[in-house]
Amino acid sequence: MFNAFFTRLARQAMLALTFAACSGYAAAGTIHVEINTASFGNAGWIELQFNPAPGSTTSATALLSNFSGFTPFADAILDGDASGSLASGFSINNSGAVNAVVQSSSFGGILSFDVTFSGAFDAVGPIGQSVLALIAYDENFGVVGNFDPVDNTLAKLTWTPGSAAGVNGTVGIDVFDQGAVSAVPEPATWLLMGLGLAVVAFTARRRASANDAGVHGALAA
Repeated sequence: MFNAFFTRLARQAMLALTFAACSGYAAAGTIHVEINTASFGNAGWIELQFNPAPGSTTSATALLSNFSGFTPFADAILDGDASGSLASGFSINNSGAVNAVVQSSSFGGILSFDVTFSGAFDAVGPIGQSVLALIAYDENFGVVGNFDPVDNTLAKLTWTPGSAAGVNGTVGIDVFDQGAVSAVPEPATWLLMGLGLAVVAFTARRRASANDAGVHGALAA
């Protein structure tokens, strides 16, 4: 009995993960970002902007950590409400109109880092969203990569806060240069989200079964 239950739960978790992957959204957690800079030239800059939606006053923070592939001790430009370094990680708050980290590095290989979002809840609606935008430049600050011609971004991570205290936010993942950039939730985030959705599916199935049993019982009577 228990084996059958866990088998069904595992199947539902896999279906939940597949649905989440296709939707481009993940529950609040850590997102792992990789950038293949092989076609970007010899060196340049990676810019990460974290700005609120127009009219939003919902505070949020993007924590950038676990940098790999970047040139150690390379120069960084901090703009607005941003602080930190490659070694310690960066913190970018959405308190200003433009908040950014512009990190220099050698190109030619894979650059990677993790992003974790946090912030206040927003009971009003999606106006509380904030966007972490990724842009790459060459040494002369010319935009490189297959970027969005509208805003020069290679990828965007959109943070939508929870609707109440204790409710997790979500992260929308939109990659424009799919040949160079990947942004995926860490395994622990996928697992928690999948199990959560699986439990919801299991509960709904139990309720449906109970309703069917009640209808059949009424008809038999």
